[in-house]
Amino acid sequence: MLKYTKEFKIKLVREHLSGESDSREMLAKKYDIPDGTLRN
Repeated sequence: MLKYTKEFKIKLVREHLSGESDSREMLAKKYDIPDGTLRN
């Protein structure tokens, strides 16, 4: 069972790479997911 869809993961990566969010930690907080999830 997948916790996050492929589309959601791609959205987060694109948002992070585009600079829309200040940091990975801020992005994690925005979507209420653990920072370690994004780091991995």
